Amino acid sequence: MRFVHKPRPYSSGLFGSLSWPRRSARPKRAHQRRPAPQPSQPSTHWGGRGVTGLALLGVVVAALILGSALNNQFSREAQFASVGNAVANLPR
Repeated sequence: MRFVHKPRPYSSGLFGSLSWPRRSARPKRAHQRRPAPQPSQPSTHWGGRGVTGLALLGVVVAALILGSALNNQFSREAQFASVGNAVANLPR
């Protein structure tokens, strides 16, 4: 991108007639664009991979919490069954 220097108008009028030195005119080259290479596989943006990773992490954490809750429930049931059997076997 080229910036064109334009003379600044000053309020005193002393420098109003001065202008910046101009560049010599250069012949413009035709800009040729090469076609972009086509990817063999669609690339996934890093944000998409990050969201997928966070979703998988959430699934793993939920599975751990569910597994822990089920383990606690089964161990509590086993304890109650054990106490129940012990109480039923007390001599009268």
